[in-house]
Amino acid sequence: MMFALSRPQFLGRFVAASVMLLGIFSVAGCGSSDTLVKVTGKVTLNKQPLSSGSVAFIGDVFAGSSMIGSDGKYEIAGVPAGKALAITVSAGSGPMPGMMGPKGPSGPPKGVDTSKMLPPEPKGKATRISPKYADAKSSGLSYTPTQAAEQTHDIDLAP
Repeated sequence: MMFALSRPQFLGRFVAASVMLLGIFSVAGCGSSDTLVKVTGKVTLNKQPLSSGSVAFIGDVFAGSSMIGSDGKYEIAGVPAGKALAITVSAGSGPMPGMMGPKGPSGPPKGVDTSKMLPPEPKGKATRISPKYADAKSSGLSYTPTQAAEQTHDIDLAP
């Protein structure tokens, strides 16, 4: 049995179906195209650049890190905009932030060669920072990136 629709009936149903599909696809697409940004900055201790170490941004589904240059500068790309991130910092060439276990540094998984992952030990007296900065729950540091493609977030640590 075949149903025949008049032209106005067909157009009315076509438009209704198109609007419904458009609505479904627009709702399904919400949130799937997060903006990723690059965050740069300088890590300082008492307003003086931290000359080595690492900084990490940690969120619910994102973690990115960077080594700290001798001038205190860092750069992390691919950071999701608009989402609050905890920040961790370690000085020297210790474990990367976020590699802290419940009883201290847990280090990398067994069998991983870290000799090329860590910077050489700085010459002279090593900089000491509070161990609280190596843990996202105790660091007290956070940042919510804006929609700007490139942005700066400086981090000043207390002793």
